[in-house]
Amino acid sequence: MLRLILFTVVLSSLPCGLWAAGSPGGGTDPHARSHTYLGVAVAAVDGERSAQLKLNPGEGVWITWVEQDSPAARAGLKWNDVLLKYNDEAIGDTELLGRLVQAAPPGQKVRLTVLRDGKILKLTATLQARKHPPSLPPETMIPFDFSVPRFFMPDMPTPALRWRSSVLGVEYEVIESQLAGYFGVKQGLLIQFVQPGSPAQRAGIQAGDVIVGLADKSVTSARDVTRGLRAEQMSAKPIPIQVVRNHKKQVINVRLADTGSIVPEPQHEEPPQP
Repeated sequence: MLRLILFTVVLSSLPCGLWAAGSPGGGTDPHARSHTYLGVAVAAVDGERSAQLKLNPGEGVWITWVEQDSPAARAGLKWNDVLLKYNDEAIGDTELLGRLVQAAPPGQKVRLTVLRDGKILKLTATLQARKHPPSLPPETMIPFDFSVPRFFMPDMPTPALRWRSSVLGVEYEVIESQLAGYFGVKQGLLIQFVQPGSPAQRAGIQAGDVIVGLADKSVTSARDVTRGLRAEQMSAKPIPIQVVRNHKKQVINVRLADTGSIVPEPQHEEPPQP
């Protein structure tokens, strides 16, 4: 009988191959990105376990491993906990958890609601930027049993599309649906990274902001950003950009740099894992 045990790993929010970004002349880029992580491996809660724990189908994710000396470990998360909520967002999807962790800036405190031994616990974790590769536990491998000698296959991440605006100095992801709802918007552009010293950074735009408008037009795609910047690039006036931060809309006036391409550059990355 075919037996498939699938562990969806949410371990570090750093895509493969980007532990350090090398500069063209050698060494390490001082502005190289470091990605936020929580430090856990998680799996979906199957029907049998949901029934035992008296959970609704699709409610919670099962903590299968906690990285030593990680934000999760310091917050008190333990193996076999079931994570029910991240801040006030119900968690039943391992991919959603990974994207929420990745979207948060290092140093942000998050509220975790967990089920342990039949009791609901409230924990607080302070997310951090990962500075070294995680040591993957054996449980993050997928065993397949076809009544032949067992072999193991690592979990395979799915690609994500990220855009970079050289003029603004930001990297962003187009969001909609469930992830957009978490940030209090229907759709928009989630800022993943703000380049130090860029026009966006000088104006006060932060990682975790969601751009929903540029000048007097709504923004829902990378094309909207390109068109909006092209239309405003000849103006000496700052460009009003509407962002949503902590579920509140505000306008940030950004003065563009004199140089830089206004064409977004697609950044294909593997989705990070918490």
